[in-house]
Amino acid sequence: MSVYFYDTYALAKIVLGDEKYRKYDQFDIVTSKLNLMELYLFMLRNKIPGPKSIYEMFEESTVDIQNEDVFQAIKLKLKNKNISYVDVVGYILSKKHKVKFLTGDKAFKGMPNVEFVV
Repeated sequence: MSVYFYDTYALAKIVLGDEKYRKYDQFDIVTSKLNLMELYLFMLRNKIPGPKSIYEMFEESTVDIQNEDVFQAIKLKLKNKNISYVDVVGYILSKKHKVKFLTGDKAFKGMPNVEFVV
């Protein structure tokens, strides 16, 4: 079975039932609590029902963030000012865990180790 690191964009598309992300709903998910925090905010802002239960459902798929992950993420952030802090951490975690980074965020288009789906 395939495993991906789901950034907030991908998680939101799955929650919204986006047809382009339907096939990714069956894969094993890796994400971070930072991404779940963003997803929770997205759901509250858009009045999507069940933000807490969705958060809790994905929580078992989170990986811990270590200091070295933060240091590498900040180096990436210095080179890519258009990528958010949460996203640079997620991208570094995807590489660390040897899984592709699943996103539709334009800032990642063409980057290595990215499964880009709009």
